[in-house]
Amino acid sequence: MIARCIYTFCFFFFSFCLSSGQNITGSLDQHIDTIIDNMPGSSGNDFQEPLPGEVSTWTNTILYLLNNDAINAGINADSVGYEVVQYFDVNSARSYHILEEKQPHTRYWGTYIFNPAPCRSTLVIQSPHPKYDTNTGYEGIFCYTRLNAKAFFLSGTHRCNQSTASSCSGSTGSCGTSAPFRISDNPHNDNSVFHLTTEIMHDANPNSVFVQLHGFAKQPTDPYVIISNGTRDTPSQDYALDFSNNLFQEDNSLTFKIAHIDTTWTRLIAFTNVQGRYINQSSDACGTSATISQGLFIHIEQEKTKLREDSAGWYKVFNALANTFSCDTLVAVDETEKKKDDVVVYPSPSSNFLMVKGRNIRKIQLLDPAGRVVLSKSIHGNFIKLELSSISSGVYWIKVDLGKGFVMRKVVKI
Repeated sequence: MIARCIYTFCFFFFSFCLSSGQNITGSLDQHIDTIIDNMPGSSGNDFQEPLPGEVSTWTNTILYLLNNDAINAGINADSVGYEVVQYFDVNSARSYHILEEKQPHTRYWGTYIFNPAPCRSTLVIQSPHPKYDTNTGYEGIFCYTRLNAKAFFLSGTHRCNQSTASSCSGSTGSCGTSAPFRISDNPHNDNSVFHLTTEIMHDANPNSVFVQLHGFAKQPTDPYVIISNGTRDTPSQDYALDFSNNLFQEDNSLTFKIAHIDTTWTRLIAFTNVQGRYINQSSDACGTSATISQGLFIHIEQEKTKLREDSAGWYKVFNALANTFSCDTLVAVDETEKKKDDVVVYPSPSSNFLMVKGRNIRKIQLLDPAGRVVLSKSIHGNFIKLELSSISSGVYWIKVDLGKGFVMRKVVKI
Protein backbone atom coordinates (compact mmCIF):
# COMPACT_ATOMS: atom_id res chain seq x y z
CA MET A 1 0.00 0.00 0.00
CA ILE A 2 2.81 2.38 0.93
CA ALA A 3 4.69 1.53 -2.26
CA ARG A 4 1.55 2.15 -4.31
CA CYS A 5 1.04 5.58 -2.66
CA ILE A 6 4.67 6.51 -3.31
CA TYR A 7 4.32 5.42 -6.93
CA THR A 8 1.10 7.41 -7.34
CA PHE A 9 2.64 10.51 -5.77
CA CYS A 10 5.73 10.25 -7.99
CA PHE A 11 3.59 9.73 -11.07
CA PHE A 12 1.45 12.80 -10.43
CA PHE A 13 4.45 14.89 -9.40
CA PHE A 14 6.30 13.89 -12.57
CA SER A 15 3.22 14.60 -14.69
CA PHE A 16 2.84 18.03 -13.10
CA CYS A 17 6.48 18.87 -13.79
CA LEU A 18 6.05 17.85 -17.41
CA SER A 19 2.88 19.86 -17.85
CA SER A 20 3.77 22.98 -15.94
CA GLY A 21 6.66 23.99 -18.26
CA GLN A 22 9.21 26.61 -17.39
CA ASN A 23 8.89 29.89 -15.52
CA ILE A 24 11.13 32.48 -17.14
CA THR A 25 11.75 36.15 -16.42
CA GLY A 26 13.45 38.16 -19.13
CA SER A 27 12.99 40.09 -22.35
CA LEU A 28 10.23 38.52 -24.44
CA ASP A 29 11.48 40.37 -27.53
CA GLN A 30 14.92 38.80 -27.11
CA HIS A 31 13.46 35.37 -26.36
CA ILE A 32 11.53 35.35 -29.64
CA ASP A 33 14.43 36.92 -31.57
CA THR A 34 16.58 33.96 -30.48
CA ILE A 35 13.93 31.50 -31.68
CA ILE A 36 13.89 33.24 -35.06
CA ASP A 37 17.69 33.26 -35.30
CA ASN A 38 17.79 29.48 -34.71
CA MET A 39 14.90 28.67 -37.05
CA PRO A 40 15.55 26.21 -39.93
CA GLY A 41 16.22 27.80 -43.30
CA SER A 42 15.05 27.18 -46.84
CA SER A 43 15.92 23.47 -46.97
CA GLY A 44 16.01 20.41 -44.74
CA ASN A 45 12.37 19.22 -44.77
CA ASP A 46 12.12 19.98 -41.03
CA PHE A 47 8.52 21.22 -41.09
CA GLN A 48 5.91 18.53 -40.46
CA GLU A 49 2.16 18.63 -40.95
CA PRO A 50 0.09 17.55 -37.91
CA LEU A 51 -1.41 14.07 -37.79
CA PRO A 52 -5.18 13.73 -37.18
CA GLY A 53 -4.71 12.80 -33.51
CA GLU A 54 -2.34 15.72 -33.03
CA VAL A 55 -4.93 18.13 -34.45
CA SER A 56 -7.34 17.15 -31.67
CA THR A 57 -4.66 17.49 -28.99
CA TRP A 58 -3.55 20.87 -30.32
CA THR A 59 -7.13 22.14 -30.48
CA ASN A 60 -7.65 21.31 -26.81
CA THR A 61 -4.34 22.96 -25.93
CA ILE A 62 -5.32 26.24 -27.58
CA LEU A 63 -8.80 26.20 -26.04
CA TYR A 64 -7.26 25.74 -22.59
CA LEU A 65 -4.91 28.68 -23.20
CA LEU A 66 -7.78 30.87 -24.38
CA ASN A 67 -9.39 30.04 -21.04
CA ASN A 68 -6.12 30.94 -19.25
CA ASP A 69 -5.71 27.33 -18.07
CA ALA A 70 -1.96 26.89 -18.51
CA ILE A 71 -1.77 23.66 -16.48
CA ASN A 72 -4.16 21.63 -18.64
CA ALA A 73 -2.77 23.29 -21.75
CA GLY A 74 0.68 22.09 -20.71
CA ILE A 75 -0.55 18.52 -20.15
CA ASN A 76 -1.97 18.43 -23.69
CA ALA A 77 1.01 20.18 -25.24
CA ASP A 78 3.47 17.72 -23.74
CA SER A 79 2.03 14.82 -25.72
CA VAL A 80 2.91 16.56 -29.00
CA GLY A 81 6.38 17.72 -27.95
CA TYR A 82 5.40 21.24 -26.89
CA GLU A 83 5.33 23.02 -23.54
CA VAL A 84 3.65 26.07 -22.03
CA VAL A 85 6.25 28.52 -20.75
CA GLN A 86 5.14 31.04 -18.14
CA TYR A 87 7.08 34.13 -19.21
CA PHE A 88 7.35 37.41 -17.30
CA ASP A 89 8.52 40.15 -19.67
CA VAL A 90 10.58 42.73 -17.78
CA ASN A 91 10.13 45.35 -20.50
CA SER A 92 6.32 45.41 -20.46
CA ALA A 93 5.96 44.08 -16.87
CA ARG A 94 3.40 41.57 -18.14
CA SER A 95 3.10 37.79 -17.98
CA TYR A 96 2.54 35.62 -21.06
CA HIS A 97 1.90 31.98 -21.91
CA ILE A 98 4.27 30.80 -24.65
CA LEU A 99 3.49 27.59 -26.49
CA GLU A 100 6.83 26.47 -27.88
CA GLU A 101 8.41 23.22 -29.00
CA LYS A 102 10.63 21.34 -26.57
CA GLN A 103 14.10 20.15 -27.49
CA PRO A 104 14.85 18.20 -29.58
CA HIS A 105 12.58 19.81 -32.19
CA THR A 106 10.81 17.37 -34.51
CA ARG A 107 7.70 19.19 -35.77
CA TYR A 108 8.61 22.87 -36.26
CA TRP A 109 5.01 24.01 -36.04
CA GLY A 110 5.95 27.48 -34.79
CA THR A 111 5.66 29.47 -31.57
CA TYR A 112 2.40 30.88 -30.18
CA ILE A 113 2.10 33.50 -27.43
CA PHE A 114 -1.06 34.29 -25.48
CA ASN A 115 -1.64 37.27 -23.21
CA PRO A 116 -3.93 36.37 -20.27
CA ALA A 117 -4.82 40.04 -19.65
CA PRO A 118 -4.62 42.00 -22.92
CA CYS A 119 -5.96 45.48 -23.44
CA ARG A 120 -6.56 44.62 -27.14
CA SER A 121 -8.35 41.32 -26.55
CA THR A 122 -9.35 40.74 -30.17
CA LEU A 123 -6.05 41.64 -31.86
CA VAL A 124 -3.76 38.87 -33.16
CA ILE A 125 -0.37 39.63 -34.75
CA GLN A 126 1.06 37.06 -37.16
CA SER A 127 4.54 36.72 -38.69
CA PRO A 128 4.22 33.86 -41.21
CA HIS A 129 7.53 34.39 -43.06
CA PRO A 130 10.09 35.44 -40.42
CA LYS A 131 13.05 33.92 -42.31
CA TYR A 132 12.07 35.03 -45.82
CA ASP A 133 10.42 38.43 -45.30
CA THR A 134 13.38 40.06 -43.59
CA ASN A 135 12.78 41.31 -40.03
CA THR A 136 9.02 40.66 -40.02
CA GLY A 137 9.39 38.24 -37.10
CA TYR A 138 11.36 40.76 -35.05
CA GLU A 139 8.89 43.45 -36.06
CA GLY A 140 5.96 41.23 -35.10
CA ILE A 141 7.05 40.57 -31.53
CA PHE A 142 8.12 44.22 -31.17
CA CYS A 143 4.61 45.41 -32.09
CA TYR A 144 2.84 42.65 -30.15
CA THR A 145 4.36 43.36 -26.75
CA ARG A 146 3.88 47.11 -27.09
CA LEU A 147 0.29 46.79 -28.31
CA ASN A 148 -0.63 44.55 -25.35
CA ALA A 149 -2.52 42.41 -27.88
CA LYS A 150 -4.14 39.02 -27.36
CA ALA A 151 -1.85 36.67 -29.32
CA PHE A 152 1.22 36.40 -31.52
CA PHE A 153 1.80 33.60 -34.08
CA LEU A 154 5.27 32.85 -35.45
CA SER A 155 6.02 30.21 -38.10
CA GLY A 156 8.57 27.53 -37.27
CA THR A 157 10.69 27.45 -40.43
CA HIS A 158 11.53 29.26 -43.65
CA ARG A 159 8.61 29.17 -46.08
CA CYS A 160 10.66 27.03 -48.51
CA ASN A 161 11.89 24.53 -45.89
CA GLN A 162 9.84 21.59 -47.19
CA SER A 163 10.23 20.24 -50.72
CA THR A 164 6.66 18.87 -50.68
CA ALA A 165 4.14 21.00 -52.57
CA SER A 166 0.97 22.29 -50.94
CA SER A 167 -2.31 21.14 -52.46
CA CYS A 168 -3.75 24.63 -52.02
CA SER A 169 -4.19 26.90 -55.03
CA GLY A 170 -1.58 29.35 -56.22
CA SER A 171 2.11 29.45 -57.05
CA THR A 172 5.19 31.49 -56.22
CA GLY A 173 8.72 32.12 -57.38
CA SER A 174 9.93 32.60 -53.80
CA CYS A 175 11.65 29.20 -53.67
CA GLY A 176 13.30 29.47 -57.10
CA THR A 177 11.37 29.04 -60.31
CA SER A 178 7.62 29.54 -60.31
CA ALA A 179 6.01 26.53 -58.65
CA PRO A 180 3.20 25.58 -56.25
CA PHE A 181 3.54 26.80 -52.68
CA ARG A 182 5.36 24.47 -50.26
CA ILE A 183 3.60 22.88 -47.27
CA SER A 184 6.01 24.83 -45.03
CA ASP A 185 4.54 28.06 -46.41
CA ASN A 186 1.92 28.52 -43.68
CA PRO A 187 -0.28 31.14 -45.41
CA HIS A 188 -0.74 28.65 -48.27
CA ASN A 189 -1.32 25.35 -46.48
CA ASP A 190 -4.56 24.70 -44.62
CA ASN A 191 -3.05 21.57 -43.03
CA SER A 192 -0.64 23.39 -40.74
CA VAL A 193 -0.75 24.16 -37.03
CA PHE A 194 -0.38 27.86 -37.87
CA HIS A 195 -3.62 27.71 -39.87
CA LEU A 196 -5.32 25.43 -37.34
CA THR A 197 -4.59 27.89 -34.52
CA THR A 198 -6.02 30.70 -36.63
CA GLU A 199 -9.20 28.68 -37.17
CA ILE A 200 -9.54 27.91 -33.45
CA MET A 201 -9.06 31.55 -32.40
CA HIS A 202 -11.41 32.86 -35.07
CA ASP A 203 -14.12 30.35 -34.15
CA ALA A 204 -13.68 30.96 -30.39
CA ASN A 205 -13.92 34.73 -30.85
CA PRO A 206 -15.37 35.67 -34.27
CA ASN A 207 -14.53 39.34 -33.61
CA SER A 208 -10.78 38.67 -33.58
CA VAL A 209 -8.73 40.69 -36.06
CA PHE A 210 -5.68 39.00 -37.60
CA VAL A 211 -2.85 41.24 -38.83
CA GLN A 212 -0.20 39.53 -40.97
CA LEU A 213 3.15 41.25 -41.43
CA HIS A 214 4.90 40.53 -44.73
CA GLY A 215 7.68 42.09 -46.78
CA PHE A 216 8.53 42.46 -50.45
CA ALA A 217 11.24 43.69 -52.78
CA LYS A 218 9.95 46.94 -54.25
CA GLN A 219 9.86 47.21 -58.02
CA PRO A 220 10.00 50.67 -59.66
CA THR A 221 6.24 50.77 -60.18
CA ASP A 222 5.40 49.43 -56.72
CA PRO A 223 4.25 51.52 -53.75
CA TYR A 224 6.01 51.20 -50.41
CA VAL A 225 3.02 49.44 -48.82
CA ILE A 226 0.46 47.00 -50.24
CA ILE A 227 -2.54 46.25 -48.03
CA SER A 228 -5.31 43.72 -48.53
CA ASN A 229 -8.25 42.36 -46.57
CA GLY A 230 -8.13 39.26 -48.80
CA THR A 231 -10.90 40.40 -51.16
CA ARG A 232 -12.06 43.28 -53.38
CA ASP A 233 -14.98 43.86 -51.02
CA THR A 234 -15.19 46.90 -48.74
CA PRO A 235 -16.35 45.88 -45.25
CA SER A 236 -18.52 48.05 -43.04
CA GLN A 237 -15.64 48.35 -40.53
CA ASP A 238 -12.63 49.01 -42.75
CA TYR A 239 -9.63 48.45 -40.47
CA ALA A 240 -7.30 48.07 -43.45
CA LEU A 241 -8.12 51.57 -44.70
CA ASP A 242 -7.93 52.99 -41.19
CA PHE A 243 -4.50 51.42 -40.75
CA SER A 244 -3.23 52.87 -44.04
CA ASN A 245 -4.41 56.34 -43.04
CA ASN A 246 -2.77 56.05 -39.64
CA LEU A 247 0.46 54.73 -41.15
CA PHE A 248 0.54 57.67 -43.57
CA GLN A 249 0.28 59.98 -40.56
CA GLU A 250 3.43 58.32 -39.21
CA ASP A 251 5.32 58.78 -42.50
CA ASN A 252 3.81 60.89 -45.28
CA SER A 253 6.50 59.78 -47.73
CA LEU A 254 4.87 56.35 -47.92
CA THR A 255 2.83 55.34 -50.96
CA PHE A 256 0.06 52.72 -50.88
CA LYS A 257 -2.02 50.29 -52.86
CA ILE A 258 -5.11 48.86 -51.14
CA ALA A 259 -6.63 45.87 -52.94
CA HIS A 260 -10.29 46.69 -52.32
CA ILE A 261 -9.83 50.35 -53.28
CA ASP A 262 -7.24 50.12 -56.07
CA THR A 263 -9.19 47.36 -57.78
CA THR A 264 -6.91 47.08 -60.83
CA TRP A 265 -3.89 46.34 -58.65
CA THR A 266 -3.05 42.60 -58.67
CA ARG A 267 0.43 42.20 -57.16
CA LEU A 268 0.81 40.71 -53.65
CA ILE A 269 -2.85 41.03 -52.66
CA ALA A 270 -3.13 37.76 -50.67
CA PHE A 271 -6.18 36.28 -52.40
CA THR A 272 -4.61 32.80 -52.08
CA ASN A 273 -3.82 33.28 -48.36
CA VAL A 274 -5.66 30.45 -46.58
CA GLN A 275 -5.98 32.34 -43.28
CA GLY A 276 -7.57 35.27 -45.10
CA ARG A 277 -9.87 32.95 -47.01
CA TYR A 278 -11.00 31.19 -43.83
CA ILE A 279 -11.59 34.41 -41.89
CA ASN A 280 -13.55 35.78 -44.85
CA GLN A 281 -15.69 32.62 -44.87
CA SER A 282 -14.55 31.03 -48.11
CA SER A 283 -16.28 27.72 -48.79
CA ASP A 284 -12.85 26.12 -49.29
CA ALA A 285 -9.89 27.96 -47.77
CA CYS A 286 -7.44 25.76 -49.65
CA GLY A 287 -8.89 26.19 -53.11
CA THR A 288 -11.34 29.09 -53.32
CA SER A 289 -10.78 32.81 -52.81
CA ALA A 290 -13.27 34.69 -50.66
CA THR A 291 -15.47 37.33 -52.26
CA ILE A 292 -16.96 39.03 -49.20
CA SER A 293 -14.73 40.62 -46.57
CA GLN A 294 -15.43 40.41 -42.86
CA GLY A 295 -12.86 43.20 -42.35
CA LEU A 296 -11.05 40.99 -39.81
CA PHE A 297 -7.98 40.07 -41.86
CA ILE A 298 -5.27 42.58 -42.76
CA HIS A 299 -2.37 41.51 -44.98
CA ILE A 300 0.44 44.08 -44.96
CA GLU A 301 3.28 43.95 -47.51
CA GLN A 302 6.11 46.32 -46.56
CA GLU A 303 9.13 47.62 -48.41
CA LYS A 304 12.21 47.13 -46.26
CA THR A 305 13.98 50.50 -45.90
CA LYS A 306 10.90 52.48 -44.87
CA LEU A 307 9.35 50.05 -42.40
CA ARG A 308 11.15 46.71 -41.89
CA GLU A 309 14.77 47.82 -41.57
CA ASP A 310 14.86 48.42 -37.82
CA SER A 311 12.92 49.64 -34.79
CA ALA A 312 12.48 53.11 -36.29
CA GLY A 313 10.22 51.61 -38.95
CA TRP A 314 8.63 49.13 -36.54
CA TYR A 315 7.56 52.04 -34.35
CA LYS A 316 5.65 53.50 -37.30
CA VAL A 317 3.74 50.24 -37.75
CA PHE A 318 3.16 49.90 -34.02
CA ASN A 319 1.80 53.44 -33.71
CA ALA A 320 -0.46 52.97 -36.74
CA LEU A 321 -1.83 49.72 -35.28
CA ALA A 322 -2.29 51.31 -31.85
CA ASN A 323 -4.28 54.15 -33.42
CA THR A 324 -6.35 51.70 -35.48
CA PHE A 325 -7.18 49.31 -32.64
CA SER A 326 -7.87 51.01 -29.33
CA CYS A 327 -7.67 49.24 -25.99
CA ASP A 328 -10.88 47.58 -24.82
CA THR A 329 -10.88 49.64 -21.63
CA LEU A 330 -8.67 52.17 -19.92
CA VAL A 331 -8.67 51.25 -16.25
CA ALA A 332 -6.93 53.35 -13.63
CA VAL A 333 -5.16 51.37 -10.93
CA ASP A 334 -6.65 52.07 -7.55
CA GLU A 335 -4.11 52.91 -4.86
CA THR A 336 -5.65 50.26 -2.61
CA GLU A 337 -4.92 47.63 -5.24
CA LYS A 338 -1.34 48.86 -5.56
CA LYS A 339 -0.81 48.31 -1.84
CA LYS A 340 -2.25 44.81 -1.61
CA ASP A 341 1.15 43.18 -2.01
CA ASP A 342 2.66 45.53 0.63
CA VAL A 343 5.95 45.89 -1.25
CA VAL A 344 7.66 49.29 -1.24
CA VAL A 345 10.94 50.04 -3.04
CA TYR A 346 12.69 53.40 -2.57
CA PRO A 347 14.37 55.72 -3.40
CA SER A 348 14.22 55.69 -7.20
CA PRO A 349 16.20 57.11 -8.89
CA SER A 350 19.05 56.15 -6.55
CA SER A 351 22.82 56.26 -6.79
CA ASN A 352 23.99 54.17 -3.81
CA PHE A 353 21.29 51.94 -2.32
CA LEU A 354 17.68 50.73 -2.43
CA MET A 355 15.39 50.00 0.50
CA VAL A 356 12.87 47.17 0.03
CA LYS A 357 10.02 46.66 2.50
CA GLY A 358 7.38 43.92 2.44
CA ARG A 359 5.84 41.01 4.30
CA ASN A 360 7.78 37.74 4.56
CA ILE A 361 10.33 38.51 1.87
CA ARG A 362 12.29 35.39 0.89
CA LYS A 363 14.56 36.65 -1.85
CA ILE A 364 15.44 39.85 -3.72
CA GLN A 365 16.87 39.96 -7.25
CA LEU A 366 18.00 42.92 -9.35
CA LEU A 367 17.43 42.23 -13.06
CA ASP A 368 18.73 44.12 -16.08
CA PRO A 369 16.39 44.88 -19.03
CA ALA A 370 17.30 41.52 -20.63
CA GLY A 371 16.24 39.65 -17.49
CA ARG A 372 19.76 38.76 -16.36
CA VAL A 373 20.31 38.62 -12.59
CA VAL A 374 22.71 41.39 -11.58
CA LEU A 375 22.33 41.05 -7.82
CA SER A 376 20.63 38.46 -5.61
CA LYS A 377 19.97 38.34 -1.86
CA SER A 378 18.16 35.63 0.15
CA ILE A 379 16.49 36.77 3.38
CA HIS A 380 13.63 35.89 5.70
CA GLY A 381 12.16 39.13 6.88
CA ASN A 382 10.34 42.32 6.02
CA PHE A 383 13.17 44.71 5.20
CA ILE A 384 16.43 44.76 3.24
CA LYS A 385 18.92 47.35 2.03
CA LEU A 386 20.59 46.72 -1.33
CA GLU A 387 23.94 48.36 -2.04
CA LEU A 388 24.09 49.69 -5.60
CA SER A 389 27.47 51.44 -5.65
CA SER A 390 29.01 48.73 -7.86
CA ILE A 391 26.03 48.59 -10.25
CA SER A 392 26.14 50.44 -13.59
CA SER A 393 23.69 53.25 -14.20
CA GLY A 394 20.49 52.32 -15.99
CA VAL A 395 16.95 50.98 -15.65
CA TYR A 396 16.49 47.75 -13.67
CA TRP A 397 13.77 45.56 -12.21
CA ILE A 398 13.55 44.48 -8.59
CA LYS A 399 12.02 41.00 -8.26
CA VAL A 400 10.71 40.42 -4.72
CA ASP A 401 9.97 36.78 -3.87
CA LEU A 402 7.24 36.58 -1.20
CA GLY A 403 7.05 32.79 -1.07
CA LYS A 404 3.45 32.69 -2.36
CA GLY A 405 4.48 34.65 -5.45
CA PHE A 406 6.65 37.53 -6.56
CA VAL A 407 6.32 41.25 -7.23
CA MET A 408 8.21 43.32 -9.79
CA ARG A 409 9.19 46.98 -9.38
CA LYS A 410 11.04 49.16 -11.90
CA VAL A 411 13.95 51.21 -10.50
CA VAL A 412 16.52 53.60 -11.91
CA LYS A 413 20.20 53.61 -10.89
CA ILE A 414 21.95 56.94 -11.51
